[in-house]
Amino acid sequence: MKALFAAKRISIFLLRIKKAFVLSILFLSFTTATAQGDMRFFGTATKDKKPLSGAVVTIYRGSEKITELTTGKNGKFKYLFDIGVEYKMTFSYPGCVNMFMMLNLKVPNDKMGIFPDYATEVPFFEITNTDINLTKYKQPFAKVIFDGNLGFWDDPNYNFKEGLLIDKALLARLEAEKKAKLEAEAKAKSDAEAKLLAERRAKEEQERKAAEAQARADAEELARLKAEAEKQTNEKVKESMETEIIRLEREKQAKALLEKKNREIKAKYENDLLKMVAENERTAKVKEFAQQKDQAVTNTVIETMRRKAEIKAKADNLREKEKEKAKQTLVNRQLQVRRIKGLVEAAAVADRGIRITTQKSLPGVKDFKLKPKPNVGVSTREDLFKDVIITTVTFEGELDTYRQETYFWGSRYYYKNDVEMDEKAYKEALSVYVKNN
Repeated sequence: MKALFAAKRISIFLLRIKKAFVLSILFLSFTTATAQGDMRFFGTATKDKKPLSGAVVTIYRGSEKITELTTGKNGKFKYLFDIGVEYKMTFSYPGCVNMFMMLNLKVPNDKMGIFPDYATEVPFFEITNTDINLTKYKQPFAKVIFDGNLGFWDDPNYNFKEGLLIDKALLARLEAEKKAKLEAEAKAKSDAEAKLLAERRAKEEQERKAAEAQARADAEELARLKAEAEKQTNEKVKESMETEIIRLEREKQAKALLEKKNREIKAKYENDLLKMVAENERTAKVKEFAQQKDQAVTNTVIETMRRKAEIKAKADNLREKEKEKAKQTLVNRQLQVRRIKGLVEAAAVADRGIRITTQKSLPGVKDFKLKPKPNVGVSTREDLFKDVIITTVTFEGELDTYRQETYFWGSRYYYKNDVEMDEKAYKEALSVYVKNN
């Protein structure tokens, strides 16, 4: 295999020498010819330390997509890069996180004739992998640069591995501390509730004894009054009726007094019970707030990841809204142009009718020529990495195609008939057709 690669390299080198010799004959103004080198890239896609077939490798030169490769059964792929250019390679596989790497193949002019090799392994990880910080793959997992001699190596100043692995020991320790704290709080809450219950029972027992003592005192008072009434009855038979009425009235007053005291005791007990319940609820809410605060502090890593996900979702939503707004603006602009065109045509027809009715003889149409108007059409397309707006203009038998490409990382390019142009020229060209239409 190595001999085959060596033979291929020799044949490519001889072919380039032959081309340089032919060009030197055709163009006598050039006295020397410089051969531009290239780099052979050998890659192996793996998953769970096994070769991965079917992975898609896409190569970009600047914003231009060069080619798309698919790994074989052994997970391997290769490509020949031109020296002196920057490239971007993306890697994707269903169910795995998307990755990319950057290749800066620019070298000094005196090194343009080198032919180095570069080999690397591309490990794929599933999106559900909990051991890897998948947000790191928004950055390139490798940057290849010139070593200053005759080869290319990974940029030593770029550290992709930092923060790639999730510290499960730290998460487990935080979870254990959280569990211990919750258990301690639960025990403290249980002890406080037991203490409150004991105090409430002691208070109820004290109130019950006080009520029983009062009831006994009232009974004794009632018995005394009854004895006095009976004594008076024995002394004065004549006043027996009045004595009985007085006794009944006193019993009624004593009973009313007893009921009043019982109501006061009951009202006091209910008020104390309501105060205790309110205090327990306030204490529970304070502890719940403290627990939520501690939980938010201990889950800083998870909360940060959640916020980043929310920010990304909001950014994607805003991006989609901006796209819809741009599309709607373009549609509204076309509708406005059509309405203005209709109004102008209607006004022209009305004016023409007035002139026909007022003039005695019709003007000749011999030299009249209809001014052609451009036909403008707009279409949009959304790809994986970019949004494309295509504007076709047909005018006097000629067809021009204008294309605007906006990539998801912010780059924007403009083309007329597949020839790149700057933004100012692009907008000026389209503005002419929009005004005429």
